[in-house]
Amino acid sequence: MLDRRRFFTLPAALPLFGPWRATPQVTVAGNGASLWLPGGGVFTCTSSRVHMISVLHLRAMAIAALSFAVDPPDATQDVLALVNADGHLLALERLTCRRAGVGGIVTQVAMMPDREHISLQRHATSNAGLVRQESWTDYLRVSERSLVNAPQRPPLAGTWQHALSEERQQCESLMADAQTHVPPAALTLLGRSFPF
Repeated sequence: MLDRRRFFTLPAALPLFGPWRATPQVTVAGNGASLWLPGGGVFTCTSSRVHMISVLHLRAMAIAALSFAVDPPDATQDVLALVNADGHLLALERLTCRRAGVGGIVTQVAMMPDREHISLQRHATSNAGLVRQESWTDYLRVSERSLVNAPQRPPLAGTWQHALSEERQQCESLMADAQTHVPPAALTLLGRSFPF
């Protein structure tokens, strides 16, 4: 079984600069949490297991990486939210998903050396029927004031990478500009079972 804890530790954030001279703070209250950003923005999340992962200092903007629970009925799953200094949601991705006795997926999040891309290194495995494993890296690129999918090559049909790429496109269509919370429709989409 995959140990998601060893994939959850990320390299320390780079020295803070610009509007991010302080670390973003997560406050948990009731059935949710708020991410208070040094740039003055606030991002709200109505979920459990909310954690601040890292601050990624890209060339065009600083981005907070936040994880929170979106558990399908048959699995334990954390989702990654990438948020700018104004509290605007830029991207949603599955971070980890584990289904007991079946399989799981884990993701490492990092900033690329060019400071224009974020890499999502993924490893997925399934023990349902034939043992199946896939490892790949997805890339997100800064485009003006947003993040866009930047694949090195199109994912092969029938792969888990292809399934997540299609899910990413659906999430992007559900996230309106300048959204400071996770849209309910995106939570529903990400709350579906991962296709192990």
